[in-house]
Amino acid sequence: MELTSELAELTGVVIGDGCLSKYFANYDKRWRYEIAFTGNNDEYAYYRDFVQPIFKSYFGVKGRLFIHKDNSTRFHVLSRKVFDFFANLGIPVGEKSHSVFIPRKIMADSELRVPCLRGVWDTDGSIYQRYSRQYKNHPKHYSNLKSMLLKMSSKAIIEDVKEGLTELSIRSSNITQDSEGAFRLYISDQAEIAKFLEKVGFRNFHHLRRLSMLPA
Repeated sequence: MELTSELAELTGVVIGDGCLSKYFANYDKRWRYEIAFTGNNDEYAYYRDFVQPIFKSYFGVKGRLFIHKDNSTRFHVLSRKVFDFFANLGIPVGEKSHSVFIPRKIMADSELRVPCLRGVWDTDGSIYQRYSRQYKNHPKHYSNLKSMLLKMSSKAIIEDVKEGLTELSIRSSNITQDSEGAFRLYISDQAEIAKFLEKVGFRNFHHLRRLSMLPA
């Protein structure tokens, strides 16, 4: 299947929230191929109105979208065709957190790279009002400035995102690693955030709603 901007954006969503799995189902004695997504409870509309329709349009599958008992949004697609498409792009099967990267075919094409970046930021990124503390446990002091953060377990994907931002002339921070082992990338300069919103932007209603509540 030829890659389109929608499929590239969907690949970003897979990188952020998805997981490919292959397992043998004892109840009917055959292999099952599945892709499962886990999002925040307020991301249900994002999956219903954007992610699920792409699967219907390109793969002819609806999948199962529901709110889990832990109050998270879950979307499961049981399809060998879908599994093979993303596996052939290079999305790892099983635990992907430390090895996932943006497929080279997407990184090499700006028409695909930008929507893929959007998909990654929509699922694993955040935008918030900047704050500071005078000391530990001191109340947060909020400013009128915004900040953006992408936090992931894979350094490779963070490096790919930083490279993609650089290609768009969007300056970001150095990559750092926190005490939990996750890698972090920030966009803190207000002019650079404005460029991100213009050139990449968000589609996830969760981020759009937060953005509407932040100081202009």
